[in-house]
Amino acid sequence: TGSGANPAAKNLVRYAYGSDLTGLFIGSHGSLGVITEVTLKMYPLPETRAYRGYIFQDLESAARAMYHIQSKDIGLESMYLRTSDWLATYFHELKQDLGADTVLLILLAGIEEEINMKTRRIDDICLKEGRSMPYEIAEKMWKLSAGEESVFSRASGQYSPMWTSLCSNIPTLEIPRFAKAFEELCEKRKINEYKMEGVFWGGHACKGTQIVCAPIIFFDERDEKIRQEVRKFLLEAIDQLT
Repeated sequence: TGSGANPAAKNLVRYAYGSDLTGLFIGSHGSLGVITEVTLKMYPLPETRAYRGYIFQDLESAARAMYHIQSKDIGLESMYLRTSDWLATYFHELKQDLGADTVLLILLAGIEEEINMKTRRIDDICLKEGRSMPYEIAEKMWKLSAGEESVFSRASGQYSPMWTSLCSNIPTLEIPRFAKAFEELCEKRKINEYKMEGVFWGGHACKGTQIVCAPIIFFDERDEKIRQEVRKFLLEAIDQLT
């Protein structure tokens, strides 16, 4: 039947949930239909980009800061909340040195004057319960959270051959409750006995005062018994967490 591939393609980290219909058609070589029209939306490159990071002692204070930033509609390029699990996995020494439990990572784009104005507004919110981190550390953490260095693009190899996630769009202030419920469910199902590991890395901000959370289960899909346990866990998680 023949085959085809793009030898120049790199690993793709897709921050979308559900079917990738665009990618499906592009990779179908005409077998699913003929593309007769393409519309492209052009965005001007920003004059500059800036990375900001803030350290919090607990998930609750970080969630409050994220909520207030969203409420002010400051106009961020993107914002991530990363939990103690994420820091322990990828920044263990830094986690101890900074005394960090949870961090907010923020990307700003625009002209320098605009970025400085937005930074002051964000500082007014985050420095009430947290503290800022050095710029170079914020940049490094950001690049590990998104893009080619994303933790998601290499997580399977570090933990086990396979992982799956439960994506939920929840109110930002509900993050602590959601994380606690996920942890309790992992303990209830005793997933460690099946060589499974549950990790809650946090999420990224979306419209309004919502956050997209995707707690992850790592497991060995070569074992049928483990696959069955993963299915049971996901069904119960869908019922209790969403």
